[in-house]
Amino acid sequence: MPVQEHPAEHLSSFVPDEYKQQLLKTPPRQQLEDPLYQQRLAALRDNYKFAFIVQWFQLLRSEIRLTNDAFDVEALEEEFLGITGTTFINRFKSAIIHLLTGRKIINIENNFADFDSELFLLLPNYFQEHYKTEEELESFKFNDLDLVDQLDIYYELLNLTTFYEVFRKTVDKYAKPWEELRATAILEDNKKSIREEYFILEDDRLYYRKLEYPRLVIPKTSKQDDEAAETVDELPDSNPKLVEWRCLCVGIYQFDDYLVDLKKKAGKRTSSREYKLLQELKPYIERIFTSDFKRRKQSLHRKKELQLQSLIANRKRSSRLEEKEKRRLEEEEARNEEYERLKREGAAIRASKRQKLKEEMYGNSDREGSADIGLSREERMKLRRSKIEGETEPVENSVENSAEHSADTTVLAPAKGEEDSNWQFDCKCGIKSQNFDDGTAMISCENCNKWQHYACQSQEVKFKLDREEGYHFFCGDCDQSDVVPEANGAARAELEVIESSPVEEVPVETVPETIPETNNSGSFTVPQTPVIQTSSNAAQQAPAPSVTVPTPVSEPVSETRPNIGA
Repeated sequence: MPVQEHPAEHLSSFVPDEYKQQLLKTPPRQQLEDPLYQQRLAALRDNYKFAFIVQWFQLLRSEIRLTNDAFDVEALEEEFLGITGTTFINRFKSAIIHLLTGRKIINIENNFADFDSELFLLLPNYFQEHYKTEEELESFKFNDLDLVDQLDIYYELLNLTTFYEVFRKTVDKYAKPWEELRATAILEDNKKSIREEYFILEDDRLYYRKLEYPRLVIPKTSKQDDEAAETVDELPDSNPKLVEWRCLCVGIYQFDDYLVDLKKKAGKRTSSREYKLLQELKPYIERIFTSDFKRRKQSLHRKKELQLQSLIANRKRSSRLEEKEKRRLEEEEARNEEYERLKREGAAIRASKRQKLKEEMYGNSDREGSADIGLSREERMKLRRSKIEGETEPVENSVENSAEHSADTTVLAPAKGEEDSNWQFDCKCGIKSQNFDDGTAMISCENCNKWQHYACQSQEVKFKLDREEGYHFFCGDCDQSDVVPEANGAARAELEVIESSPVEEVPVETVPETIPETNNSGSFTVPQTPVIQTSSNAAQQAPAPSVTVPTPVSEPVSETRPNIGA
């Protein structure tokens, strides 16, 4: 990136070398000299009401007790353009209202409605001239006005101060009030009714003013018409009209460029206006330099203060963000610890429940009698078979006495504990394994013999298992409509004991085949054979209710017997 040249290096011979060396120590460009603000800044400086406000602050700000505040015209321009906050302007607004009305508005930046109401009382003629309807007056908000309209109101407020006694006392403090307070042109050029003037005011800036005076009309009279001459009651307005107001140069760099331009235009013509103006401006070089150098140092100081305030604010913000992030991490760690604790407690509760279920399902025989304790595996198997043979009755007697018993379908888990046990567990909850047993109640499909959790079934299936007698369960992979009933029209229960060694089959007499009775609806009623179900304790008898099924089709009868586990 190329190094920016300092404008002090290009100053002409009008500026002494010692001034150039001092200017080289200052920043090459101020914030207001940025091209981004030049158009608005030129419009502000070319407004004569703004020049009036600046001169009033320079000379009479003690009238509203702003003497302790260091005034800088460039700082005021930054506030008007919105580059910085309106600190000085807010103090001025509060002070001028307090002087003119005696009322002190606290925090005027936020209480802008109070400031607007005071303006209505102080400037009735202004609002009557510029706001014709009540709707316009009601919609008036000072902060919504553009910069030109705001300058108009400030100008009118400052003009009101000339009617106060305190203003006269302030003027009397000056040894030469007319020379000190009145703006005197350094050069005047009159041409007929046009007057052109050049001023260097209290802000050390060169201004140009062009005035137009009205032409005086003197009525022609004669001696004969003296008696008939009309008396003139009102003289015509003779006040000049402001035609143009411009700020020609600000600061030593623009002032030097203006002097160089005047020298070129004047040439050797000593009688020209450019030559005369050049000679009048040369004595002001030291004054312009001193003022500009001081302001540039003040501007650099303000810039450093703003950077320091921004740095402090960023550090405070960074510390707040760091503390906030630390607090967030601590809260997240506490939440994770609480989650892990709840997870461990939940796992312990579930393990306790599973252990309790296992004890209830498989430990009843041990609690009811201690005969099995200490027996070998073969002795336990013989004892179990003897219990089954002793409690099992002929099928005919079971059929005859089935009406006297009311037993629901019982849900069991497959027998376990033997080394050769072998069953398939495939539940809709996603668990699929060989010889899986988590201690909860399970049920077997009557078609594929696969086991599932009882708790994983739908409410409808659970209701039928618990309430309907002789309900046949089929898993989701086996469609019940595709399962062909046995030849006798009833499903036979089978005692399923999964063991590691062969077990002798228990003889069970079957019921002779009967011809189903067909009803009027096209279905037939088939008597059911008793379902022999077992638990780890003993076998139980199931009732043999009548089940109404659809008329069977003429297909081969499957010999597969469903397993109903309880």
